[in-house]
Amino acid sequence: MKKMRYLLTVIMVLSIVLSGCGGLGNTTSETQNSNSSESNASSSGTEVSQTEEVRVGLDKNVYEIPQYTQQDGVRIARISTSLSAADYGVTPSGVLFKTMVDEIESRSGGKMVLQIYPANQLASGADQIISSLASGAFEISELSAGSWGDYTTAFAPLNIPFLYKNIDVVHAIIDGDIGDEMVQQVKEDCNVVPIGFMELGMRQMTNSTREIHAPSDLSDLKIRVQSDPIQIAAFEALGGSCVSVPFSELFTALQQKLCEAQENPIHNIVSKKFYEVQPYLTVSDHSPTESILVLSGVFWETLSDEEKTWFEEAGKMATDASRVACQLQTETLLNQVEEYGITVTTLTPEEKQVFIDQVMPVWDMAEEIMGQDKWDELLKAVDKAETQLGL
Repeated sequence: MKKMRYLLTVIMVLSIVLSGCGGLGNTTSETQNSNSSESNASSSGTEVSQTEEVRVGLDKNVYEIPQYTQQDGVRIARISTSLSAADYGVTPSGVLFKTMVDEIESRSGGKMVLQIYPANQLASGADQIISSLASGAFEISELSAGSWGDYTTAFAPLNIPFLYKNIDVVHAIIDGDIGDEMVQQVKEDCNVVPIGFMELGMRQMTNSTREIHAPSDLSDLKIRVQSDPIQIAAFEALGGSCVSVPFSELFTALQQKLCEAQENPIHNIVSKKFYEVQPYLTVSDHSPTESILVLSGVFWETLSDEEKTWFEEAGKMATDASRVACQLQTETLLNQVEEYGITVTTLTPEEKQVFIDQVMPVWDMAEEIMGQDKWDELLKAVDKAETQLGL
């Protein structure tokens, strides 16, 4: 059953992405939405044949974000997201939201529609997003697991450095009992209802100064990390000087040398054009990037049981779709940045082990944050997943 669902999801995502990417290789870069504080720099102009690349949000607005006007008998649910219009239906996050929009309209027979407000138009930063959801200022949003640390420890398992050997292990944790516990805890702590996990892949490091082969290469680099205590402690343990910068302002901060390095999945590095000001990329796979798709608890309580089912089922489909899109695009994007002239360094197993050894005290910190029982449960679940995956 799972294999059939996966196959159907692959077919669906391919149809979305291919229709969204038509002709992208032959167009020039457009300026991103001016309402976003992210990069407005132009593309490098490197051309690769359409069959060899996936230009994630670089070339044009492949879909116009759906806009709906109020009609009798039609209910509108607003989505606040950092997504740019150019990403819609193309990047893993864009595929997730397009799947949500299509599925909710289909399941409701057009009686419930989702209106996307891209580029942080409704809220920017964890404080605004979480407080707005809690009050019902808008109905739906997404927020990276690394941005919840000041509000709940629910997603601590996703922020532990070098715990996961690959993204399949992460999926096993999210899809199992620990994932269910994350969902329940954040419901209680933040008055939000998670319905999906947006997949962006493993996180990598970029910087403007040098290749990274060892923790000593990070020494004194001002590196932007997410505002999660575990992630901050990890990069401090590795010798970096951590800087807090909102994601929407990160390109400018890198461009102006307010920080010299950052860490993000390859999809963000490409779609936000960090490669234009960061000529060195290190494939470290140090932690996963999962953004949690959540509904306002206030909005959730207004839904009928049938409507709740629409969102739960659409959320599962959107999660699967974003995973497939991420898997299909990751290797292509790594190859793409090399063609742009970026120096890509992949840590060897021996080099990675040095990083792992140096962050071991941070695991002790994570155990303290989570509590010993939950920590032991997590390690047991990771070991089980690795065994099942033959790792």
